[in-house]
Amino acid sequence: MLHNRLSSVLLTLAVLLITACNADVPAALDDRSGSGTLSSEAVTFGVSEVQAVSRVGFVGELDELFMRATGFGVYAYVTSDGGTWASAGSTATPDFMTNEHVSYEPNDGWTYRPLKYWPNEAADGTIDRVSFFAYVPYVDLSDVAYHDATEAMIAAADPAFTGEGILSLPTAATEGTPKIAYSVASRPAFSVDLMYGVAAPPQEGTVVSAGMPFLDMTKEAVGDRIDYRFCHALTRVVAFADVIDNVEEPVDFLNTKLVISGIVLGGGQVLYKRGVLNLQNTEANAPKWEYKDGMVGDMTDYMATTMRHTDAGKSTDTYFAHQPLGVSTTEQSLFGLGVDGRTAAALLFIAGEASAEPRVWPLLTVTYHIIRRDGSEPYGYTDTEVTREVTLKNVEFKPSETTVLRLHFDFNEKNPTLIVDSDKYTEQW
Repeated sequence: MLHNRLSSVLLTLAVLLITACNADVPAALDDRSGSGTLSSEAVTFGVSEVQAVSRVGFVGELDELFMRATGFGVYAYVTSDGGTWASAGSTATPDFMTNEHVSYEPNDGWTYRPLKYWPNEAADGTIDRVSFFAYVPYVDLSDVAYHDATEAMIAAADPAFTGEGILSLPTAATEGTPKIAYSVASRPAFSVDLMYGVAAPPQEGTVVSAGMPFLDMTKEAVGDRIDYRFCHALTRVVAFADVIDNVEEPVDFLNTKLVISGIVLGGGQVLYKRGVLNLQNTEANAPKWEYKDGMVGDMTDYMATTMRHTDAGKSTDTYFAHQPLGVSTTEQSLFGLGVDGRTAAALLFIAGEASAEPRVWPLLTVTYHIIRRDGSEPYGYTDTEVTREVTLKNVEFKPSETTVLRLHFDFNEKNPTLIVDSDKYTEQW
């Protein structure tokens, strides 16, 4: 089973150059006048906005160049004889495009091969319409273990299941709206940043709804191209920890370590590990998760080992030496570094619904140990375990938003005080 792994890093909004694809005319089109025939107008794509991108099989810092290198996948469905997606979509199959790989070529812009052509208008005035759905990162159908999202979710519920990232993609025989099963990565640095395509703000004279899927499209409706904006389906958390430097009473880090043994995010909003993304979103610029399962609340397993407590050597004189360096006056990423070795790794997850009023804000519970090598009997150290709870007031986790948590440990007291700053970045990441 292929494990889909890739990195997710903090990026600024990237705006990609829009270049229309070459409208290659087919060698022969015997009939362009009747229903079910093809015109000489090729279906072309553009990308106006992208919040960030990732790719299965690629790890490293991602930017606009990697979006161009990896491309996106498209599913397209024809509804014939004047039919609409609303009436025929539930049984439609992606007969026009099945996971079509749209990639960037320097001379042609966003393109694919072989090109597909818009249907002609029939003699009675009816025309076959085409509905388009897109996702990022592109994954080849042969690289996923499942082609049915429900089957993938059933398999993923098994504790022994180890699949990550994109678990399923529809085939040419799959009926209805395309759906993608997804699972959070066990190591944040290898998270798959799943995104879905919606209509960018429309060109003048076109009939598309910004932020929504391209349904029942014709050449006249979309103008020059299918112009996509890609949105994050997931929510992002970046966390840091440090010790507040006390100039008057500096910490003796040669003989003192502060290590974290637990970090749990609870409260009124559930964070999920797995879900099924329906590519037909029903709210503008908002993902449609049909199924969510498994909770991410306990984030201890995602922590970097450099600050994570270990029981190795306990009740021996080697306990202190077994501990990692721990939290220091230098700010460190709680989830470690990305594969580039420079940027902080982020935890991506599927956000559940916020609690109803009166709002129950997220509760962060942190358990940590202050281990001092002080010659105490019988093993030469003291180990003080502390648990602190901090309410993250006014923090609500939403798709395409980043929350930054900063844990500050103040050594002014015998047992350090925990101060948590939370910054919400609602702009696109």
